[in-house]
Amino acid sequence: MGAGPHFHPNEQITWITKGSVKVLSQGKEFIVKSGEVLIIPPNVPHEFHALEDTIDIDFFTPVREDWLNNSASYIQNLQKK
Repeated sequence: MGAGPHFHPNEQITWITKGSVKVLSQGKEFIVKSGEVLIIPPNVPHEFHALEDTIDIDFFTPVREDWLNNSASYIQNLQKK
């Protein structure tokens, strides 16, 4: 499962606590494994793909209003599956 290409006005800090993800951003591919942290600046297009069962903790600043009000289009697409 993953979050397809998207961007948001929030800085994102993602801490992978279990598993690993592939992150695509700015024409590059990053593999982020358990214990590692990734920082994505505001308005930078990116996408996440879980490579295995993964637990991550995401921090956003400012808060993700589109998550609170469930208006993020890619989340709505995931809920339909």
